[in-house]
Amino acid sequence: MVITGHSFGGMIVLSALAQSLIEAASSPVGELVTSFADLVLLINPAIEAARYLPLYDLLADEEFKKRTTSQPPVFICAQAENDEPVGTFFPIGNVLHRVDEATIGQLEKDCLTHALGFVPAFRTHKLTSPTGGASFALDPPGPEQTNPFWVVGASKEVIDGHGGIWLDPFAAFLSEILFQHVSNSRAVGAPARRRA
Repeated sequence: MVITGHSFGGMIVLSALAQSLIEAASSPVGELVTSFADLVLLINPAIEAARYLPLYDLLADEEFKKRTTSQPPVFICAQAENDEPVGTFFPIGNVLHRVDEATIGQLEKDCLTHALGFVPAFRTHKLTSPTGGASFALDPPGPEQTNPFWVVGASKEVIDGHGGIWLDPFAAFLSEILFQHVSNSRAVGAPARRRA
């Protein structure tokens, strides 16, 4: 099951599933429990990065970094690098949060005004469309990795602006990820618990 949201739909999806994602990220080493969906996909989400901080803190913890087994992602935030509504206007609209709320450190300050996909510390991947015949290039590559929580910066050839989400390179990227999920569930019989 894939749950997806675009723009403010991404905000709704993350708000609804945040606890499930936190539970997945805090599972013991060797297990990753995805109790609600196989993949949560946010595209150009218009949501304050501060709402992602509890999950980011778990992912940055040494216990989480001990994971060595690769698996398909359970969370992807795909953010167009040229998304003006979320990248430019969203921080302007949230600038008063810096005055009203106390923060510790630059990351928390950035999280108050910037959207989730525009905080450099959160970025795990870069998605581009090279000219060598491949439809997309993911860096680091591969549909299975040890960290199944991805925040992906997408070039304009992959996602063009806020609404340009139907481009062929992005469709090819999603197809590969979904195919990997289907292959894994067929091989294992769709278990309730995944080894991580």
